[in-house]
Amino acid sequence: MEVYSGMIEAMDHRVGRLIDHIASRGELNNTVFVITSDNGPEPSDPVHEPWMDIWMSLNGYNWNLEGMGEPGSLGFIGPE
Repeated sequence: MEVYSGMIEAMDHRVGRLIDHIASRGELNNTVFVITSDNGPEPSDPVHEPWMDIWMSLNGYNWNLEGMGEPGSLGFIGPE
């Protein structure tokens, strides 16, 4: 959840900067913002499938907690 929290904080900061920039140009009243998000956690459980570690190593991913949120990391919430 720390990675998710950091992502949301960074997004909030960047969206705020975008809004400030558009407002400084006098275009805020003519702007529509559309924010999308994924639909939540994965309903299946690939983490415990025997092929998952092989797929991850072949595609450059890892489960290392130290690098979570970095390129090549894979965070998984699961069906819970």
